[in-house]
Amino acid sequence: MIREELDQPILKLPGVGPKTSGKLAALGYTTIRELLDLLPRGYEDRRTILPLSNALGSPPPGVRIVTVVEILDHQFFGPRGNLKIVVRDGSARATLVCFGRNFLTGTLPIGKFFLLSGLFLYRYNEIQATSFETEPLSPSVGAELETWVQSGGPAPVLPPSRQFGGILPRYSNLGGIGEAKVRFLVDHALETYARHLEDPLPHWLIDKKKLLPYTVALGQIHRPNHLSEVTQARTRLAYQELFLLQLGLAWQATQRKKLPKAKVVLEVPSLFESPSVKKILPSLGFSLTKDQVRVLEEFEKDLRGSGIMGRLLQGDVGSGKTIVGFLTAAYLADQGQQSVFMAPTELLARQHADNAHRFLSPAGLTVAFLSGGLSGANRSRLLEGLKAGRIHVLVGTHAVFTKDVEFHSLGLSIVDEQHRFGVLQRTALQKKGERVHLLLMSATPIPRTLAMTVYGDLEVSTLGEKPPGRRDIETHLARMGNEKKVYDFVRKQLEQGRQAYFVYPRIEGDSSSDDEPQPTPEIKSAEAMFEHLGKMFHNFRLGLIHGRLKEDEKTRTMAAFSQGDIDLLVSTTVVEVGVDVANATCMVIEHAERFGLAALHQLRGRVGRSELQSYCFLVYHEPLTETGKERLRIMKETNDGFLLAEKDLELRGPGDIQGIAQSGFLQFTYANLGTDMKIMNEARKDAFALLVNDPGLQRPEHSNLRKILEY
Repeated sequence: MIREELDQPILKLPGVGPKTSGKLAALGYTTIRELLDLLPRGYEDRRTILPLSNALGSPPPGVRIVTVVEILDHQFFGPRGNLKIVVRDGSARATLVCFGRNFLTGTLPIGKFFLLSGLFLYRYNEIQATSFETEPLSPSVGAELETWVQSGGPAPVLPPSRQFGGILPRYSNLGGIGEAKVRFLVDHALETYARHLEDPLPHWLIDKKKLLPYTVALGQIHRPNHLSEVTQARTRLAYQELFLLQLGLAWQATQRKKLPKAKVVLEVPSLFESPSVKKILPSLGFSLTKDQVRVLEEFEKDLRGSGIMGRLLQGDVGSGKTIVGFLTAAYLADQGQQSVFMAPTELLARQHADNAHRFLSPAGLTVAFLSGGLSGANRSRLLEGLKAGRIHVLVGTHAVFTKDVEFHSLGLSIVDEQHRFGVLQRTALQKKGERVHLLLMSATPIPRTLAMTVYGDLEVSTLGEKPPGRRDIETHLARMGNEKKVYDFVRKQLEQGRQAYFVYPRIEGDSSSDDEPQPTPEIKSAEAMFEHLGKMFHNFRLGLIHGRLKEDEKTRTMAAFSQGDIDLLVSTTVVEVGVDVANATCMVIEHAERFGLAALHQLRGRVGRSELQSYCFLVYHEPLTETGKERLRIMKETNDGFLLAEKDLELRGPGDIQGIAQSGFLQFTYANLGTDMKIMNEARKDAFALLVNDPGLQRPEHSNLRKILEY
C-alpha cells in the first residue's frame, strides 16, 4: 500500500475507543497516517543506569534519572492525604510525590523492584520527583539488578524491555493521553501498517540521493537503536515532505500552463472600463491606491492572456486586498463567469459576504453566503440559483467544497488567508469549473524568496500602500501590574464614543492542580477577564467572543460590535484576521509575550481601520526571554508587516513562521526551513526536473507519485 492509503480511522488501532479517538481528533489526529507522522519531541537514552545519587544537590528543573529501585514505604501527607512512595537504588534513597494518584499503592507495592525514569531534584533535604515512569522488573533478568539495589557498587547494564534498555522516544501529552499509551499506539501502527508501505519515491531517486527506504526511516524516527539514526531518518523524511510539496507545485504549474483561458462571453476594453467595475468604483466612497490599481492591472494582464491566472496577493493589514478581489470578480461577472470566495472561518466568511454585497450590489451583482449550517429549502434555493447562474459571487467556508455545490460557469476561485488551508488543497475549488483562475490572498506578508519557494507555481502581487488618511498605530508596552494606566486610557477613548478590543491567550483560566507543586503565574483568560472588565467598565457595554461559542452566537456578537452596540469586545485570537470595525481605536493584548510576531501584528491590525488615531497596548508578564524582549521591541518600533516578517524569519526561522498556534503558515512535520533550505532547493530542482523528463508521470516507477498527486 502507498502512504496515502493509510487514511483509515485511528479507531482501527487496539485500545482506541470513542473517548480516546475523540481526544486525538481534537488535536488533529484522526487517521493512522497522521499518527505515524507524530514526530517525537525528543529522545531519552535508557540504555545505561543513571543512579539517584546524580540528583543530590540538583536545583530545578532537576536531572534525568534512569535506574532500578525497590519500593520501601508508602507515606501520606497533607489534608488530602496525598501519597509519597519511598524508593532506593544502589546509590541513594528518593521520594516519588504522587499528587492525586493514591492508586499507585497497588501498582507499586512495598518490597517489589521496578525500572524507574524521571526528572529528579534535591529539595526539602531529599531527592524528589513528581513526574516519573515505571516498569515492573522481569524476574528472568532481575536478580543481578536487585542485588545492585540492595548492595550498591558498579551499576549493571539495563536489559532491553518495553520502555527501558534502549532509546525511548518522548511524545507530547496528547489531550490527556499519556506517553506510554501514545508509544503503544505508534508501535502498533508501525508494526501493522508501516511495514507494508510502498515507497512514495522512485528507487532511482532514493539511490541518487542516498536516502533510507521510507519504512526504515519511519521506524528509525520512532524507534532508533542509536541517536545517529534519528538524524538520518529525519533527513530522509524531510526531503520526501519537501519533494512532494515541490512536485505538487510543479504539477500545478504544468497543468495550468496547458489550460486555455476561460471563454470570454462579453469582450470589454479593460478591467476599469468593464460595466460593473465602472458602476462600483464611484460608490466605494474612497479612491483606490496606486498599489491597488497596479495589482488590478497585473490581474487583467493574466486574465486576458493565453493561460490561467495563478496569483498570490500579499498585503499588509488594511491594505485593501478584499476590494481588489471583489473588483476582479465583478470584471469576470461581466464576462459571464462566476466567482467563489472562500475564507477559513464562518465569522470571516460572513463578513466577506456582507462586504461583497455592499460593494457589488450597485452593479446589480448577486452575492450568496454558504456555510455548513445552511440546510433545507434555503440551501436548495441557493444551489439552484448558483447552478442556473443567477448568483455571481459565492462566499463561504469549507462548505463550498461539497459535492452538491455546482456552478453555471465558475471563472475565479479566491482563497482568503490561504495559509489556513492545506497547500495542495487550494486547487480543489478549481475542480468546480473547467478553466478556473486562482487568486490566493494573505494578510501575512512573508519574504518574497520564501513566498516563491512555497508558492512556486504562482506569480506574487504585493500591496504595500495604506489607503489615504490612515495613520500608523501607536504601540505601547506595559508591564503586568501597571494595567490600570492602560485601562484608564481605554476608558477615555470609550467616553469619546470609540470602541476597544481586549485579547487573551486562553478561553478559560487554569484550574488549580496538586500535580504542580511549583505553580506557574496564573494566565489571564477571556472568560475570567470578561467578568473582571465588566466591573471595571460597568458604564459600558461588553461582549465576549471565542472559538467555543456557536457560530450564530459569534456572528451576533460581532454584528453588535460592528454596529456600535458593544463598546468593549473581550476575545481570544478569533478576531485575529478579517474583522474590520472602523470605530475601534484600542487594542489591548494581555500576556503579549505568549503570542508570536505575526499574531501580534494581525491583532494590532484590527484597529487603525479609519482616519482616527488608534492605539495598541502590549501588556506583558515578566520575566521575558531575550526573544520575547526582541519581539516586543520590534512591535513597538514598526508597523511595517513586511519588515516584521523579515524579523520573524530571523527570530524563529521560516519553518516556524506563524507556527500552528499562531495561525500556521508553513506547517511541516519533519522539515524546518530554518535548517533545511538546502534540502528544499534540492527537492525543488529534483521535482521540476522529473516533470520535464516525465510530464505526465506515466512511467511505472512514478506511479506512486502520480497516485499521491491525484489523491
